[in-house]
Amino acid sequence: MEQLKDRARVTLIVSGVGNLSMAILWLGIVVLLRKTTLNLLKLLAAMISAMNLIFFVGMIYFYDGIVSEDKQTFLRDDKILIWCTCCYLVLFGTSHWMFVMKYLNLAMRMKYPNEAEF
Repeated sequence: MEQLKDRARVTLIVSGVGNLSMAILWLGIVVLLRKTTLNLLKLLAAMISAMNLIFFVGMIYFYDGIVSEDKQTFLRDDKILIWCTCCYLVLFGTSHWMFVMKYLNLAMRMKYPNEAEF
């Protein structure tokens, strides 16, 4: 059980470093772009920041569930981790879909500059 707790602690630390640093990075981008008209980029940065924070919260609950010896706490925290992971994946997929579709639209406009052809 101690080995599992140590692995969970390492996972929490790695997740904290990775997810929190990415959240801070993307929040910094939002702050830098706050006076620009790049609304889609601001939205994408906010979504990526939120998804990293949500996943880190899920990892905190996961660590709490492993550290506690209570089976009910573990099962509750495991469900919370699953929901946080689902939220992470929905935000990840949506933000990347928006990004790809925006650049696909841009590529089509560059290839067909005449709107009648597009």
